[in-house]
Amino acid sequence: MKRYLKLLILTITTSLSAQLTVAVLDFEGIGVSDDEARALSGRIINLT
Repeated sequence: MKRYLKLLILTITTSLSAQLTVAVLDFEGIGVSDDEARALSGRIINLT
C-alpha cells in the first residue's frame, strides 16, 4: 500500500511541476516583401 501511495504522490508532483515553455522571436524581414513576410508568418503560426 505504501508503495502505491508513494507512486501516486510522485505522479501528482511530477504532473503539477510540468511547465509549458514557449519561445518568442522577433524577426526583421530584410529584402523580403510584405506579402512574403505575411506568408512565412502564417506558416509559422500554423505549426502550433
